[in-house]
Amino acid sequence: MTRRRPLLAAVAAAAATLAIAGINRRNEAIAETERWARVHCHRIQFSYTLPTLPTGLTPDGVAVLENAIADHARITTVNLLTFDYYLGTEQNMVTDTETAAAGLIGQLQSLYPAAPAARLWHMTGVTEMPGIDDFGPYETFSEADATAVLNWAEQHRIGLLSFWALQRDNGGCPGTKGAGNCSGLDQPTWYFSHAFENFTR
Repeated sequence: MTRRRPLLAAVAAAAATLAIAGINRRNEAIAETERWARVHCHRIQFSYTLPTLPTGLTPDGVAVLENAIADHARITTVNLLTFDYYLGTEQNMVTDTETAAAGLIGQLQSLYPAAPAARLWHMTGVTEMPGIDDFGPYETFSEADATAVLNWAEQHRIGLLSFWALQRDNGGCPGTKGAGNCSGLDQPTWYFSHAFENFTR
């Protein structure tokens, strides 16, 4: 018997967490698609990519998930964008990732009170921005940070570990913040790709 891989559908809601009517339409569409998939013996998984603070999702992000539950939409992964905090202070990007995820776990526990902790960690995704993010040097995700986050992700068995974005994974612009095609670090090309490819869940 041939086993089918689940179809993954990622929903980037970072720029649309305030459009209440649009959020509801999107979650209704997700729920309808999931019902169709069950009837036709297909597997489909939806993930939400949402901005975060070092303490977890903003209230707007939580509202997106609350609406999904109300609309009977099953969200497989909540993917945190753990960068661009713009807090005005020097950030420890590893610590911020860990506390953001811990905050998300608490929020998910409130939303899914019957779910075991292992499932909630498996619902958790993390996307880093390698190097100097859009805020500047005070928010820099280093090569050493990649190793630390990888070890933490494997320890907690989170569902997704990624970075933003592939074309930044090179050292072509040392000292530059928020570049679209390089990390701002003096790094080997594909360093972060090779670091995160070891993530096995």
